[in-house]
Amino acid sequence: MKTYTTDPTHITRIISNKGDPNEILIKEFGTTFKAYRDKWNRAEQCILVQEYPLHLDFELTFACNLRCKMCVNTIPPHERGYKTEPSKSISFDTFREIIDEGVSQGLSAITLNGNNEPLLKEDLVRYIGYARESGVLDIMLHSNGLALTKEKSKELLEAGLTKIFFSLDAINKSTYEKIRIGGDFDQVMVNINYFLQLKKEMKKTLPITRVSFVENKLNSSEFDQFIDYWKDKIDFFTIQSFCNTRMGRSNYQELEEMFRLPAHKYVPHTICAQPYQRLFIRNNGEVLPCCHWFSMEHPVGSIYENSIKDIWMGEKMRRFRSGVNAKLERQPEVCRRCRKSSLPQDYPYEWKPEPLEEAM
Repeated sequence: MKTYTTDPTHITRIISNKGDPNEILIKEFGTTFKAYRDKWNRAEQCILVQEYPLHLDFELTFACNLRCKMCVNTIPPHERGYKTEPSKSISFDTFREIIDEGVSQGLSAITLNGNNEPLLKEDLVRYIGYARESGVLDIMLHSNGLALTKEKSKELLEAGLTKIFFSLDAINKSTYEKIRIGGDFDQVMVNINYFLQLKKEMKKTLPITRVSFVENKLNSSEFDQFIDYWKDKIDFFTIQSFCNTRMGRSNYQELEEMFRLPAHKYVPHTICAQPYQRLFIRNNGEVLPCCHWFSMEHPVGSIYENSIKDIWMGEKMRRFRSGVNAKLERQPEVCRRCRKSSLPQDYPYEWKPEPLEEAM
């Protein structure tokens, strides 16, 4: 197994015995996909700002079938600092308009989930199919796997996804039930294994499959067991550091004590490239400068008031980019909280990089 570091913040590691998943997709799609990844890598160094984001996250709905303690969705409404409108969703017509605008201007990748469970949306494959037909190169989603029925497995395998990521965090039932509140470990394992077997029977290379493991105090002892179980079944793993969603909120300490590993397990954030690569569209149409939950307190526009291009090149995003990698005192408050949330309370936190010059 080899580790690929593709996240400059050091929060996520990729582990695979099949190679870098993006290299697999370059072989599948050729020079067009390579050109997109070359732009992504330049943006990751904060030396490229295209006139349109390379990636959009679509939170089509605000629904989830789990109530995990470390998830932003279990923050009490009066402590959120942002509005939630569960009844709202991104319609197919609105999605189609954004995809049509985006593909014509360089949009190359989308994720069809946000702080939600995407498989709860009944017509999800319609969105996937339209994106594929329209020329979006990389179409992915994250799922907890609980709603992955046999019918949905077949639909997803035929729809045009390039990657599907299963968020598990455990390989033992007792650990899973402590982390994934409301989940059914046995059913999830049946669902994911059925999907993998069906993919094999259908002789599909895509979607590339991944299981995710947010390493924390409850599950760290079964890390090797988790890898051993999935290594011959899945294409790659992501191992993520615990980030505390309750930073600045009442039960921050409770989550620290429940999940936080010793300080030596963590590496401080370095450069954050998300505002150079992507925008996040919430279910209510608000547009965020990154996919981190703290940015819900810092919307930079709305799809119902401005185009994605105007938001991306607008003053709010320019200011956000100029501050995200600045000295600590010049960073947006949400960026300071994001960086601190990934580290223990007593970690000696310093931030030295100066903002990088934008290149058009």
